[in-house]
Formats: sequence, structure tokens, C-alpha cells
Amino acid sequence: MPVIRLWGMPVRIHLSVVALVVGLAAVQQAGRGLVLFASILVHELAHAAWARRLGIRVYEVELLPFGGVAHLDEPAMVQPAREVGVALAGPAANGLLAAMGMALLALQVPAVAAWPVERWTADQLALALFNLLPAFPLDGGRVVRALLVPRMGFHRASRAVVHLGRWAGTFMAVAGAASYLFVGGGLWAAVMGGFVAYASEQERRRLGGLWARYLHRLSEGSPSAVREVRALAAPAQATLKEVTAYWVPGRYHLLLLTDGQGRLVGLAEEAAVVRAFMEHGPHCPVGRAAFRRW
Repeated sequence: MPVIRLWGMPVRIHLSVVALVVGLAAVQQAGRGLVLFASILVHELAHAAWARRLGIRVYEVELLPFGGVAHLDEPAMVQPAREVGVALAGPAANGLLAAMGMALLALQVPAVAAWPVERWTADQLALALFNLLPAFPLDGGRVVRALLVPRMGFHRASRAVVHLGRWAGTFMAVAGAASYLFVGGGLWAAVMGGFVAYASEQERRRLGGLWARYLHRLSEGSPSAVREVRALAAPAQATLKEVTAYWVPGRYHLLLLTDGQGRLVGLAEEAAVVRAFMEHGPHCPVGRAAFRRW
């Protein structure tokens, strides 16, 4: 895939994007294709720029035919407010461009042709609104995850929004295809729905590695930081995966281990659980991380 660098960030352009622009040029729509490409690029660069401002590492930006992905150090966004800010930066950039187009139309600038500006403004609004849909990995889905994390924990919230995105994308694709077959419109919705379903599946496959990195990053918090304690009771034979799924950012997690009758048989601290997770894997019994037993 072609790669360019902008402000020190690698921008990877999927070959299908090149094919799309060539295809649009063949039907004399090259101009609109390039505008759409530029709009997606601005959208993803806004995500990356805001992430950098928060001190979050940006690995690369990847542009796809109907969207893009800014690959960030997601475990660094353990504070939900950070994820909300980064997620909303993209739609905000497109909203700003749309506002500029509206201003040009309202001012009736003589040198500005109305039709291209109207199309530009409509495209920017459509891109912003589409990305605000609550379907992961769209930006709206990331906002939903950030809101769920304090209540459900990072892992459970991620799984919930990934499933939501997959079902929403599938529904959009099926409804759009049906509309195209029986009414004659809706092909664009079908294509976009397929993109969302595909991207959600890719995120589902990444979730295991992302969760391990998240736990490691969570354990790097300063020992001197004051944190609220979140106590969880779990059977000593429960797996580390089951237990850590309930962890939330900004808390210190203390596990109360119980036997088959619910009696307290030991304690496990947060750092010991993370070490056991990294050394023995997610299916290790949490009892192996206990630092005190009765």
C-alpha cells in the first residue's frame, strides 16, 4: 500500500482507495472522489492531532475507500474523557469545514460557485453525522464505550460496542441492499454498512491483544497516586480473564477470593493479578495471584 508522511505521521493509503478514485474518474466523477478522499484524510488527521496533543502515541493513519482508521496507543486512553475527546475530534473537523461552506453560501461570495460548495458542505455534514452513529468502531461507538467503561469495565464495554457495531453494520447493509433492489436507492447505505460490519469484526479480533496491553498500561500507574478502591469478590478458581473484565480506569482493584461456600479464603492485589495475566495467560485461576490465604 502507498505510504506518505504528514507531520511525521505515516499515512497508509489502501490500494482500493486508488482503485475507487480511478473508477470515479472513469465516470467523470474524479473531482468528487478526490474531495471525499481529502475529507476522510482531514477527519483522521484531526483524530491523530488531538491524540498527540494529549500525549498519546500515533502509530499510523490508514485510509480506506469509505473511511479511515487512526491507529493509536489505545491503552494510553485509560481515562474515558480522553477517548471522548479523540473520538469527537474527527467529526468536529468535518463540522468546521461544513460551517465554512455554509458561511460562503450565506455570504454569496461572487468568486465561489454555489453548486460545488453545496456538494462540499453536504459531504462534510454526511461524513460527520455518519461517524457519530453509535456503532463501533465509528466515533459515536467509541464515545459509547467511553461512557460504559466506568460502569462495565474496559473489556466488557469493548465487547458490547463491538457486537453493537457488527449488528448495526449488518442491518444497514441488508436494509440498504433491499432498498436498492426494490426501490432503486440505498446502495450507498449498503456499502457503508458493509464497511462498518467489516471494521467491527477486525476490532473484535484485536480485542484480546488490546486488553492485554490495557492491563499492562493500567499497572504502570504511579504507586503514590491516590485512587479509589474497587473490591471484587470472586471464586479462587475463576480465571483472570473473568475477573479483570470488571476492572475500570482510575481505580485500585482488590480481589477477595472465596471458596465453593462463599467463605473468604484469600486476597489478591492488582499488580499480582497483572503479573499472573502476563506470565500465565488469561485462563490462569486467580487463586495463583493470591498474596494471602486463610
